[in-house]
Amino acid sequence: MKRIFEQYPFFLILLPAFVLIHLEKEFHQVISYKFVIDRIIIFFVVPLLLLAIVYVFTKSLKKASLVSFILSFFFFYTGEIKNWLSIEFPGSIWGRYSFLLPVMLIISVLLLYRIIKTSKTLNRLFFISNTGLLLFIIADLVSIVYGSKKDKFQLANDIELADTTCTGCEKPDIYYILLDNYTSSAVLRSNFSYPNDNFENDLQQKGFRILPGAKSNYPYTAFSLGSTFNMSYIRNVDTVNKMFDREYLQALKLVYNGRIFSFLEKEGYRIFNHSLFNIRHHPTTVNSFDNWGYRELFDQYNLFLKIKQDVEPSFLKWAQQLFGKNKYFINDPANRLKLDSLVLQQLEETARASTPEPKFVYAHFLRGHPPYASDSLGNKFVGKPATIEEAYIQQVAWCNRTIKSATDKMIANAKRPLVIIIQGDHGYQVYESPTDERKLAVFHAVYFSNGNYRLYPDSVTNVNTFRIVLNTFFKKNYPLLEDHGYFIR
Repeated sequence: MKRIFEQYPFFLILLPAFVLIHLEKEFHQVISYKFVIDRIIIFFVVPLLLLAIVYVFTKSLKKASLVSFILSFFFFYTGEIKNWLSIEFPGSIWGRYSFLLPVMLIISVLLLYRIIKTSKTLNRLFFISNTGLLLFIIADLVSIVYGSKKDKFQLANDIELADTTCTGCEKPDIYYILLDNYTSSAVLRSNFSYPNDNFENDLQQKGFRILPGAKSNYPYTAFSLGSTFNMSYIRNVDTVNKMFDREYLQALKLVYNGRIFSFLEKEGYRIFNHSLFNIRHHPTTVNSFDNWGYRELFDQYNLFLKIKQDVEPSFLKWAQQLFGKNKYFINDPANRLKLDSLVLQQLEETARASTPEPKFVYAHFLRGHPPYASDSLGNKFVGKPATIEEAYIQQVAWCNRTIKSATDKMIANAKRPLVIIIQGDHGYQVYESPTDERKLAVFHAVYFSNGNYRLYPDSVTNVNTFRIVLNTFFKKNYPLLEDHGYFIR
């Protein structure tokens, strides 16, 4: 084995394999790989392409292999180095490409010169590179298989969910309708001059209770829903420093492992997931879109696309053509329109479906979240709205019209007791101050077919939503948590 590792440049394959496996370790249960297949292929092609080019000049496989390894390392990790320097030295020159790229170039030239001029066999460098990368890969694989790496975000309260099922309970069908970025009616009235009375009156006539003082606990979707589905606050959220996308993606695991889903499974529920998130044992049925920028995550390890993401210089436009636009990204206008159409279609199909077991249906409408692509009728904008506020109001009107129709179908098709929760994950986000309280104000309406709303206070926050449901319908006695809001920058 040692002789083989001294002779052959396995490290040219092991390096991209390590990048890929390390990403999986960090984002285990999060990444949808079907959106990044071409990025993975690029990972493995780049070192081999560099090897072919460098070999033309060196005429030595070993020297060309080590030169290609160094260049590949900078190709993969310059973006990571820049991110780290930007965090450790915010605003300084150390995290700028104007400093970083010349330094990388100087280091590369010095190392390349040393390798090309050396008369040594390079066996030791081959062995160290091959063995080191292999050991790192094995360590990451062990961590993935045995779960030795703790998730970044931990829950604050260890609520005990009983293993025994509820006896004598009339288990209701539960619909959780999430309206992304949908603020409270009070904010719509005061800040947008938009009276939401018609929508509220329609729901009240059907038997809904409107909660005028409702708020979210976090101003971002993954944290808000991670808290809601776990019925708990998140212990270690940084509310001081700016959060980067890489940290944000870690919060998807909170939803994936949501306690409410494991509870409902034990109660015999069939779970329908028409949302942006994958849930353990229940992947989303709306799986045609890159909802969380997975391709951008992988592009952090592509030097050309990383530079283009950060500064978009004109001389790197060829990189976009070479590596391709993210046609799956959810913020593409066509994808945005298609997503909510699919969610609505699947929600209505689920409402019509008769199931022998009670059902939990999670439908997530993204319409209220910018960028905005359509008018109040769901048609693509003809011309650009005068202001983002005007565009937002049209999204609210679309949501109202859609939810009116959908709730009619849910109630009409009910075969057992029924719970419908209509809730914003957070309020309107386009406020300058990162701690503006309006970012937490949400619309919240609830329908209990038994009419028992006595456990629902007017000022409830999302973290208590399912505590109230379980207390009301499953004979639980979970205390309601104090209402707190945590601002993430």
